[in-house]
Parts: sequence; structure tokens; C-alpha cells
Amino acid sequence: MGLQLSLHIILSALIFPFTANFAFFGGISKFLGPLSQLSKNTIKFLNEVRPSQQEFENFRNIGATTSQILSKSTPVNLMASLSTLEISYGRFDSGDVGEFRSMFRNLISSIAGLQWFFSRIQERKEVLLDRVVTLRTRTGTVASLPPEHPTKLYEALHKKYLPVGEFESQRRQVLSENARENDSKHNLSIDDLDKLVDLVSDRYTDVLVAGDKAIEALAGWLQAANSFRLYSRLIPGQYKKHQAEQVKQMEHIKVAHENLLAEIKKLDEDRWQEVFHVEDELGPLAAAFIAQGALFGFSVKRYARVLARIMDNCETLDKTSPLPSLRLPFKKTDRAKVSFDHDIIAADQNATDDGPSSSGYYAQSSTEARDPDAAPPRLIAHLVGRKLVQFYNLLLSDRCLFALRTAVIGVVPAIPGFVRPTAFFYYSNRLIWVVIMTVISTADLPGDVIKAYIQKVIYTFLACVLGMVGWYISTGNGNGNKYGYAIVNIFLLYFLVCYRHFSKHTLPTAAIVLSASTVLVIGSSWQNTQAPGPGMHGFGFRVAWIRFVTVLVGVTLGSLASCFPKPKTGRRAVRNIISRVLRSIGNIHCDIGKFGVQRSHDPDVHRLPRKDFVSDGLAKILLKLASIGPLMKTLKYEPELTGPWPRAKYERLVKLCTEISHLSFSLYIVFDQLKDPEQWVNVVASRCGWTSSEMMTNFFAIIHMTSLSLTTGGPLPRVSPAQLTLKHLKLLEDNYHVNVDTMVGKIMKELDDIRAGVDIEAAPSSRPRTNDEASEKRIGREGVFGNLLSHDGQLCLVALLFSRMIYERMDELLVVVKGLVGEEFDYNPEFATDLDDVYETTKLLI
Repeated sequence: MGLQLSLHIILSALIFPFTANFAFFGGISKFLGPLSQLSKNTIKFLNEVRPSQQEFENFRNIGATTSQILSKSTPVNLMASLSTLEISYGRFDSGDVGEFRSMFRNLISSIAGLQWFFSRIQERKEVLLDRVVTLRTRTGTVASLPPEHPTKLYEALHKKYLPVGEFESQRRQVLSENARENDSKHNLSIDDLDKLVDLVSDRYTDVLVAGDKAIEALAGWLQAANSFRLYSRLIPGQYKKHQAEQVKQMEHIKVAHENLLAEIKKLDEDRWQEVFHVEDELGPLAAAFIAQGALFGFSVKRYARVLARIMDNCETLDKTSPLPSLRLPFKKTDRAKVSFDHDIIAADQNATDDGPSSSGYYAQSSTEARDPDAAPPRLIAHLVGRKLVQFYNLLLSDRCLFALRTAVIGVVPAIPGFVRPTAFFYYSNRLIWVVIMTVISTADLPGDVIKAYIQKVIYTFLACVLGMVGWYISTGNGNGNKYGYAIVNIFLLYFLVCYRHFSKHTLPTAAIVLSASTVLVIGSSWQNTQAPGPGMHGFGFRVAWIRFVTVLVGVTLGSLASCFPKPKTGRRAVRNIISRVLRSIGNIHCDIGKFGVQRSHDPDVHRLPRKDFVSDGLAKILLKLASIGPLMKTLKYEPELTGPWPRAKYERLVKLCTEISHLSFSLYIVFDQLKDPEQWVNVVASRCGWTSSEMMTNFFAIIHMTSLSLTTGGPLPRVSPAQLTLKHLKLLEDNYHVNVDTMVGKIMKELDDIRAGVDIEAAPSSRPRTNDEASEKRIGREGVFGNLLSHDGQLCLVALLFSRMIYERMDELLVVVKGLVGEEFDYNPEFATDLDDVYETTKLLI
């Protein structure tokens, strides 16, 4: 075994000389290409497309592209984890791998945040054009059925579900109607939206262009640094060539970094002040300009600062590690080593990262689940009994039962080898191949089983033909010709090795089966002719058909064992993943609130650039959601026994969960960037509705209900708490009088006072008081206009918009889940609808 291990290491270094470290940075370099293209498309979109054009809806490509990159990042993350266990020669160590993985995740998240501004403009455009559809229509009950049904028999047997979401749709319809009435009252139009996008484009195009140049420079530097490896020492002239290339790429990095920092410095100024001083007639658009401008400015600033941090890290690496060196797994690194994904949340919170503060944040839970059938253990026997019950439940879990079923079905085909009458038949026909194929053909999901079954049967047949033809070409019908055998293997094995390592398959099953079966057919034929023994089973055609039959029997037994008696379908797996993601979103929401409270008590507390509790939790959520995409591809192999699978609804659920996760992370950034958290945290939380127990009760009720329904498949109540958007608006109306009439009036009055030279700070504040009187009193001194244009005031507006978008998606999420599981408790929705309250709460400015 030691000799075999040594040969494997030496041959892998000689034939395929790349490491997990090299593969990780190579994968990052490949992803920078689509990100650079996305950056260019976003700049072009912002400069050329306006809300009045039909093409404005293409802004959704931003979120689609980032989600696609995340779905393809799983192999790269695996390589990052493996880099801590290997010996490599290059410029990067395992600490650099963890640093770049964290920064790359932040870069994707920051680029995805650019879509929220366009999303808000698109929603306002749909209101103006009277194109808002109800939630029930958007998530129609037959959205994912085939579009055409040619046979009358299908139409006769086709069963339609009763409509769901009528209660929620009625509320949303009233909201949209009164929003249009508000817009017409204040003379809002599509041209006003075009004007807003023009202002945003004029002020933020330069920083987006600088960011695009930074991505291009980063891609070139990273590719040059990653290729500076061991072979540069072995090939004459390559070492100096790589050094010169590194110097050249670093010059590009420095130029791009300086330009980006200059644009960031401009962003830190109150650039929206000049808009209000130049424009004389803003009218009701004043508040919209402030809110939407602050939203896009926040996203652009975050995007630019992430890029600046990456480039600063590149410059630091060029000083500390300009040349490649030997990287050992036990060697100490300047930065914290990358963690395995399953330890990502429990990792050390005091990593050596250059962050805004050395004080990390770690959320400690004050809740736990209880056993409803037993009080806490009081005796040692209770503790022992609890452990025994846990162990027994573990044995009966799906994972253990699957392993037990696999073991049993693997032993059954091996029984003839231990029985004397059948032993000769067993060994002379190589029935051990049945045992091997049975064990490796078991899988959790029927879709994977059926797909693997088809691949193994087809590629085994091709391999048997290929091996049989190769054997007869090399030796004919004789007992083997070593010269012909060697010549044929030179070409055959070269093809198989290349196919095994470079073929493009979703799973490597096909490549493995083709390579292994071909080698077994031609290799067994040579062995049986050169060293015949008791288990000889012929050569050529006989070996080929024995191999094919044994594989067919083995994969059939393994597939049947996987699907019976109770298969675990991929559809249920998708539901369970989304259910767990929803519960994680609820916990992350609580952690963000705790972080805000901790910052209000200690302003020096900040999120860490790496190994941050909340950031890593949100990263795990996004990776789980990204894993659903490949799982959905295998569902087409599962038979539709009871009806077609509603793919469109699940895709919408995944998109909603992804957007809520990104928005939650943006809220986390808002709390982290507050300069005066002692005064503003409570204000931001109250504007987001987090200080309202009714709001939070409904929020967590939606999460709990939808998560539980997706897990069990049970229906939801007909009258539900999916009114978070309306309740949030009513909360703002009742407590802060944030509506079009009062807000725009105050802003325009203060603008007139500013132009007339009146001191706003000396004027008495007319702002209402919240629970935190001291914070409101201090913040109210500068007036509405001054507060909204301050740093923390704009962050408050951004948090308000983010929370509004989260509530809208939570409302829609509940209706989509209703479209999957149905409704119960047939309560008359007329008793639960107060249209007067709905009408009043829609007179709001968001």
C-alpha cells in the first residue's frame, strides 16, 4: 500500500501537475470573466436604457447572472477546503485562499445589490402603467403544466385545483389601485422616472467604470500570479518572464486602484445636495430622489469598497510574497486558514484580519427546543436514557437505514460465492462484478438512480464493444500477442485517460464506467490467456458479454434497493432544503437585530471581513439555494406518477429566498456602517418595523408556517398574516406620518428655507417622538431635509427600502407556498378585510 500511495503521488505530480490551490484561483479567474461582462452590461444598461423603454425589465439579468455564478462555485469551495491539506509551490498559501474566497463572495453579493434600485423603479413603472397583477395570478396554479394538451382524454381527466391567495390578492389589488391614485394626484409619470435614472446615471457612471477597470486589472493579475508556479523554475527563461509579467500586472492594479479610490472619495461627499440646490421644481419627486438615490449610492459604495479591499490585498501580497515558494500544510500563515464549510460558523471569531475593529460579533441564542413529553432530566438514569433514545433514533434515521439497506443488498449477490454448489459458477463468471455494481449503484434520490442506471448501461455496452474490438485487433483469436497488445493499449489508454479527466459530464459516472469497463474487458482477456486459473472466464467476446450482464444485474439490484420500499424523492428534497433555508433566514434576522443592539451599546463593534457569524451564515444559505439548481436537473428523470411537478413555483421560491437573503445581508451592512449607532440604531429599527411586536409576530409566523408546510406538505390557513407590506406602511403612517403630503411638504419648505438662507437647525423640530426620545430629539434638530441627506439619514432610508422589499417578498412567498400546499379553514375573507384601513395605509411614500 505504501508503494502504491507513493506511485499515485508521483504520477499525479508528473501527469496532472496541479493542486487544489491552483484549481481554486483558476476557478476564481474564470468567474471574473462573467463578472466583468456583467459590469459592462450594467454600465451600458444604466446609460442607455430608461424606464420608458420595454428593455428596462432586463435588469433582472443581474440577479440571474450572480445566482448562476454561485451555483457553479461549489467545486471551487471544495478546492478551497482541500488546499489546507496539500503541499504546493506558488505565491498563495491557505490563508490567502480563505481571504480571496471571502472577498469573492462579498464581490458577488455587492454586484447583486445593484439590481435593487432598478427593481424599485420597475415596480413604480408597473403601478403607473396599470400592469400590477395579483399574487394569485402571478403564481397561477397551472403555471408549470404543459402549454398544449392535444387530446380530449387529457382535457376530460385534467383536474384543476381551487384558487388560492384570494385574501392576499384582494389586499394587494387595493394597494396598487390607491398607489396609482396617489401618483396621478401628484402628477408622477414615466418621464419622472426617466429623469431620476438620468440623475443616477450622471453621478454614478464614473465609479462603475472605475470598478469595471478594476475587475479587468484584478483578472489579469490573478491569472499571472496563479501561473507563477514550479514549472517556471524548470523551463529556461520562464522565471524572469513571469517576474516581468507580475510587475506589469501590478502597475495595472495600482492605476485601477488609485482611480477607484478617487471615485470612492467623491462618493463620500453629499452629492445629492447639489441636485436639490440646482433644481427649482422637484415637486413630489424630492423624497423619491433622496430615497432612490441613497439606495443606488449605497449599493455602488459597497461594490466599490469591496473591489478596493481586494486590490489592496493584491498590493499587500505583492510586497509580502512577490515570488513563489513551497507551501506546507503545517506552516503558519499570515492570515487565518480557510475553514471547512461544515465548521464555517463555529470558526474562530478573532481571526487576524484587517477589519474596522478588532471586536468581533458572535450571536448567542437564548432559545432552545424542548421535549414536549418530558421535563429536563434530574437523574443520571435520565441522562443515560436520553442518550439511548438519541442513539436509537439515529439508527432509525433515513441515513442509517439507507446504509443498512445498501449493506444488505450488497451481501445478497455475494451469497453464491460462499455456497459450495454454486461457488464454481460464481467465480468462473466473475459474479463479484455484480456485488460491486450493486453497492455503487445505490443512491438516495430516484432521479439520480434512474439517470445513473441509464448512463451505466449505455456506457458499459460501449465500453464492452470498445474493449472487445481492441482485444481482437491486438491478438486476433489467439492467446495474446504482447507486441500488438502493447501497441493497441498505447492508443486506447491515452484516449481513455483523456476522456476520463476532460470529458464534459454533469457527473463523472459516464467517464468512469467507460474507462473502467474497457480496461477490465481487455485486461481480463490478457490475464485469462497468459495466466489461466480456476476462475478463468475466457477472453474477447465472452469477457465482454459477462461484464455487460453482470453490470446490468448489479445496477438493477442497486436501483431497486434504492427505490423500494419507500423512495426519498428529489421533489421532497427540494422542499426540505427550502424549508431549512426559511428557518435559517428567520434566525439570521434575529442575529442582525442582536448585532444592531450590540452596536448601539458599543459603537466599536463591527462585522469582521472574514469568519463573521452572520456573513458566514448568509453565505451558507446562498450555497444551499445554489445546490437546488443541479438537483432540479435530475428531477426530469423521476417519473411523474401523480402529476407534473410545478417547477415554476419552486424556481420562484428559490428566487424569493435568494433575494431575501441578499436584502438581509444589505440590512446587516447598514447597521455596520452607521457612524452614530447610539442614536440611529433604534431609529432604523423602528422605521423597519422591528420595534413592533405585531410586525415581528407576523413575520416569524410566515416563516414558521411556510417552513412547516413545505416539510409536511400540509395546507395553510385561508386567512393568513401575509400583509406585512400593508402593516409596515400603516406603522409608518401612524407613528411617523411618513406619507406623500407631509414628507414632500416638509422637504419643499425646508428647501425654500435653505435657498432663502434660513437656519434649519434653529427652527423647532416638528418630528414626532418614538420610544427613544433622546435619539429622536437629537436627530430632529437638522430638519427632515438635513436628516435625509446626512450619512446615517441616508442609511436609514436605505434600511427602510430594504425592509419594505423584504416584506413584499415575504408576502409573495406565503402565497407561492399556498399555491403548492393549498388552503384549509374556509373562513370568509370578508370578515377579515377592512378596506378603509387598507385605503388609508396606501397613501404612503416608499
